[in-house]
Amino acid sequence: MPKTISAVRVAIHKVASDDDKIVARATIGEGQEGAWSMHLDDKFIKGGTAPEDVKLGTARKLRGSLLEVSAVIKDVRKETDRLTLTARVTPGETKPKAKISQSGDPGDNATYSIVIHFV
Repeated sequence: MPKTISAVRVAIHKVASDDDKIVARATIGEGQEGAWSMHLDDKFIKGGTAPEDVKLGTARKLRGSLLEVSAVIKDVRKETDRLTLTARVTPGETKPKAKISQSGDPGDNATYSIVIHFV
């Protein structure tokens, strides 16, 4: 019987300049199926199934905000059986790395959330 794997990661994103234009990208990896969504504080920003650059605004506007990148993923590739979500934010530096990757079995599902705090 398929199981559901859940995980949450928290990361801090530091930008160099208040005028930096911040872009986020969610990627479901390993050739698995799934969908992602992004929320900035309590506002839905964007969702999809393929990787996509999402413009969030300037660092000055985002400082103190929380970006939540969530995904539901289904293991459909027995060749890897990895369930991976990566959230990339540019420019700047995100620590720790905003990625969740765990092994599953064929048919397993994952529900992941990555919360990024802008400082």
